[in-house]
Amino acid sequence: MNFKQFLSEMPITSFNLRGDWDRNAKNKYGYNSQDAGIIGNEKGVEKIKRLWSNSKEDFDLFFVRQKNAWKYLEKGEVSPEWVKENLGFDINPRAEAISIIYTNNRAADKIPMTAWTIAHRFGHSIFRNSLFSSTMEWIRREFTSLVNDYYNKNIHTAKYSYSPEDDAKKANILKGLVNSLGTMKSARDGQVRNFEEFIHEIVAQYLITGNIKFNPLPRFLITQKKFAWGNPNHQGIYAGGKDDIEQEYFQDRVESIAHQIERAFDSLFKALKGKVFVM
Repeated sequence: MNFKQFLSEMPITSFNLRGDWDRNAKNKYGYNSQDAGIIGNEKGVEKIKRLWSNSKEDFDLFFVRQKNAWKYLEKGEVSPEWVKENLGFDINPRAEAISIIYTNNRAADKIPMTAWTIAHRFGHSIFRNSLFSSTMEWIRREFTSLVNDYYNKNIHTAKYSYSPEDDAKKANILKGLVNSLGTMKSARDGQVRNFEEFIHEIVAQYLITGNIKFNPLPRFLITQKKFAWGNPNHQGIYAGGKDDIEQEYFQDRVESIAHQIERAFDSLFKALKGKVFVM
């Protein structure tokens, strides 16, 4: 089997461009020259397909760079009729594949349209899906329960409470937790902004690597980074005394959550086959 045949049998079975993908095009329409240099380049596309090779489902990807398309952001699931009416082209979704239409690469932090970014943004495209939403809330409850049990805290497991102060406190703790547990670059750099972004990051990790891996729980969880005279003076919470047996129990629990998320994503992605989503 040659390399072209190898690529044709990868999970990304269709890679479609719509509009003007010349990197020097005057109108950028939600992408920049760097994005066009990746998406519009054969070697760039081959690299993306290769890095998605661990995905268990088939994907048909569409990248649209044209007038008015960029205004549709995280639209979610759409019909072929909607695509024809709003984006101007026909799409015939395959029953065995998940179809994703990317209309832009706009974000607060400008990140190139790499294989990882495309996978991360897939999470954004399905954000409104009820099964994905319920999966996110289950993960949120698991992480909150983990904080309560390991760090002897008592933060509420519901998404929101009646107290904005409690919600802000919980958000900071969860942000610290996901940046500590996450093994992807954004978490290692402490750059995961919130819990929701972490979910999209583990979606990307699962698509790219085929599994989800977490770090051990830290004894001291940093919830807010502060410095005094240039030296670390971080705020956080302590785990307290845990013997070796307790430590092993909690580490097993973290690994169990990772495996459960993998199984949840397996079921979720299977349920999305035959559907069309707009990022």
